Amino acid sequence: MQSTKSKTKAEYYRKYRRSLNGRVSTAAYATRRRFPGSETKPTKRQLDDLLALQDAVCALTGRPFTNVEEISVDHLHPVSIIGETSINDLSNLAFARRGANSRKGKRTLAEYYALFARPVWNENERYPAYAFRGKTKADVIAYFDALAQAKGRPIPEKIEIADDLLMYEEFLSRGEFVYGSKCRFEGKKLVFEEDYTTLMWRLNEEPTEVPA
Repeated sequence: MQSTKSKTKAEYYRKYRRSLNGRVSTAAYATRRRFPGSETKPTKRQLDDLLALQDAVCALTGRPFTNVEEISVDHLHPVSIIGETSINDLSNLAFARRGANSRKGKRTLAEYYALFARPVWNENERYPAYAFRGKTKADVIAYFDALAQAKGRPIPEKIEIADDLLMYEEFLSRGEFVYGSKCRFEGKKLVFEEDYTTLMWRLNEEPTEVPA
């Protein structure tokens, strides 16, 4: 027969796990346990700071969290891109809604975003700015450097991103990072190709709606 003290303790832990502190603590533990080979071992305090920097906004939908149970930690780069040693680097972690996180799975940001974005005829990859809410310009550059190395592309050399760009809410809400483009003729046909040496930003007048 369970004692009153044991029942009280069990109830306390159930309530704690359902609280914001409990969710963040569980997320920190889960990231450490899932990738034991990572050099970074995220702590609850570090994830508290990360959530605050994101203003409690989901990195995959761009919308605020509405309840504690939605919260989970996403890896912006999957392990196939960045490797287990660096997978838990704080620059690679972001809070996201559980449903969106599950749908993203092992996709890159561009692959996930492409599931919902309307096709544009002269480009292939777009990266929503809200995925980098709370990050720095250096974090963005590191993201695209790792992507280039993993995919065998040239590392961006021309980076048209202002140092304080990620501080502006208008950009975080409607902005996208994109590669430059170049064109050539194939016979009489004009062909556009992405220029992976140039990284740019732009505002999207009709931001893509990503489901929660």
